Amino acid sequence: SLLDGTRELLAAPSDATLFALGSAAEQGLVLAAPLPIGREPQKLVALGGSPDPLSELTEVGGTWPELVLALATDGEAAYLAYPSSVRRVALDTLVPSTVSGAGIGGGPVPTMLVALAEDAGAQRLFAADAAAARVLAIALDDGQRTVLADLFTGSGPTLADPHSLEVAGERLIVLDRARAALVALDPASGLRVLLDEGLAEPGAPFDAPRDLARDPRDGLL
Repeated sequence: SLLDGTRELLAAPSDATLFALGSAAEQGLVLAAPLPIGREPQKLVALGGSPDPLSELTEVGGTWPELVLALATDGEAAYLAYPSSVRRVALDTLVPSTVSGAGIGGGPVPTMLVALAEDAGAQRLFAADAAAARVLAIALDDGQRTVLADLFTGSGPTLADPHSLEVAGERLIVLDRARAALVALDPASGLRVLLDEGLAEPGAPFDAPRDLARDPRDGLL
């Protein structure tokens, strides 16, 4: 098999083509596509790293950084965070380009990115930096990074462990894993409003919520 291990899967909404983020011998971290059932991937693109990219990840704050894969709203590209830089990969050619990282874009350098969400109208990405308990905005044109919410920025309930993001109209919905809470963030003002808390309390449906998905038909999370 071309892939030694798979970390994330992504389905393109246009034709449900399946893409896989994983590792391959002597190529490090790769994005493979498409993945027809029972057949090998037709394309591989190396995204950097050693033959075992997981060995390069450094433990931060008692946890291991994650590989994050997010689909662009136009369905034409995917964004990859690994673990402090962000790359854009065109899904038709699988050609990667760095959006933000070392030497690209100013502002605070992320410590451990665990979630991405695209704000296509404003040409930016929202990113959850779990180790620093903050949410960043990353400009797609120049990679500039701006803090939207942390201990010193914005108002409302403090984020302890932002772990998943979903854009909902003018608001950004943040899943705070440590508090088992949903928080609505206004990117313009930094105002945070608690939507739901206690998702992991006894009798609640979740033990340790870690991800969000939004139904585009009715907006339900």
